[in-house]
Amino acid sequence: MDWLSPQSQVQGFEIPIDAPISLKAGDVVTVVVDESALTRQLVWRYGAALSGLVLGLLLGNSLAPVEWLEAGFGFIGLCLGWFVGHLRAGDLEVRIKQ
Repeated sequence: MDWLSPQSQVQGFEIPIDAPISLKAGDVVTVVVDESALTRQLVWRYGAALSGLVLGLLLGNSLAPVEWLEAGFGFIGLCLGWFVGHLRAGDLEVRIKQ
């Protein structure tokens, strides 16, 4: 289930909960995310993709005789950076407090 897809006009998205809790629709809750884990994920996901793009462009600039090949190296670097960033970042732990 894609929990970020809109469910209805009133409810924006739904977060699945593994353990049962005593909440009803409309109750106010606090969503807690570890700041260092969030920062680490952002750095891995966006930093790896940006680094891959820049390194791909630099490599393409030094090796490729034409601009379209340089752009191809940049795109390949971006894809590899995105892939590595998503593999390395892991899952983000979200806790819900009542």
